[in-house]
Amino acid sequence: MMYETTTMAFLDQLAQWYVSLPSWLTFVLVAALVLTAGHLVGRPLYTALLRHQGYSEVMRDSLEDAYTTLLVVVSLLVALTVAHVGPMPTAASAVLAAATLSAGIGAREIIRNLVSGFFILNNEDIDIGSWIEWDDNAAVVRAISFRVTKLETFDSETVLVPNSNLTDDVVVNPMSNGALREHCTVGIGYEDDIERAREILLDVANSHPNVTDDPAPSVVVTELGPSAVGLDVRFYVENPTHARAISAQSDITEAVKRRFQEEDITMPCPIRTLQGSIDVSTVDAQN
Repeated sequence: MMYETTTMAFLDQLAQWYVSLPSWLTFVLVAALVLTAGHLVGRPLYTALLRHQGYSEVMRDSLEDAYTTLLVVVSLLVALTVAHVGPMPTAASAVLAAATLSAGIGAREIIRNLVSGFFILNNEDIDIGSWIEWDDNAAVVRAISFRVTKLETFDSETVLVPNSNLTDDVVVNPMSNGALREHCTVGIGYEDDIERAREILLDVANSHPNVTDDPAPSVVVTELGPSAVGLDVRFYVENPTHARAISAQSDITEAVKRRFQEEDITMPCPIRTLQGSIDVSTVDAQN
């Protein structure tokens, strides 16, 4: 009986202390309590759930950021209600009204970027480190958020692209299939042996360490030009990055030139023939 009396007295004192608190102080304490509980208890559980569902690291980071934003909103709404600033429906209505007003004024692009970011994050072909090409641009993905995608160009420039720009355009991922086709075009003289030149081109391509065996390199005749027969050696770079692709193309081009010189296969320059006549009689008469 004494224990119950003591407990009731403590609760009564706590209630009196709560009533005596200013509304703003109650608001701060409740918001801090909800934020702390959500961060210490809710966030670890939420992260574990995301891992269990098999989300990628990029997707988990973005969803955890969304959780943090939602936690702040919920904390404010709960604090408003407990502090008697207004009932929950009234507080929620005020927040929704403000959000609607913002959307009407200029938040349409933000919403588009948020939706686009969700689709990008769920796309397995675009991830951190992916090499993408869009709208005559090319870069490597460094970070993805719900609003923008952070890219690094091959000139080491950092570019922030709104997500809607990527989803509204055609995006190419050259490295998504594990191999990228490159090519090297050369011209040989009409008097040179095409089959011998083809053998050299295939040998050079097959000897490069970054070129795949399957698909194997191939050589095709592309044109009969004014001064040369065009040959195109096509090969696939394994585990491609932009640097590996450029390096393989440069190495093979250099090796082809060296082998052609060793085998006396010519690579003629374009020849232009000028036709016509020049009347020099007037000049001779004047002299």
